Amino acid sequence: MHACAQAGSSAFSGLKHYPGSMDNRYLSDEERKAIIAVEDFCNKHNLESETIDVATMGFLTKIKLKAKGLMNFPSIAFKEKVFHGVPTEEALQELLE
Repeated sequence: MHACAQAGSSAFSGLKHYPGSMDNRYLSDEERKAIIAVEDFCNKHNLESETIDVATMGFLTKIKLKAKGLMNFPSIAFKEKVFHGVPTEEALQELLE
């Protein structure tokens, strides 16, 4: 039996279903807050964003992301800049500069 099946409900403790751009995934509160912060910032400033689900990516793509420092979650990237954690509006503004 898979470890998640053996763990019962504790396998998903701290994770909640997030209806939105990641509709079929379970996210931590920190990941959910980061996605909402970026979506709100982009809507406010008429910008586009893309949420990437690393779970659906292949091995080589994951290696490339790891080399760029994008395997600590949540991570927000713009061009060559990377921010880890839940961003403030000021942090997102700094990424754009």
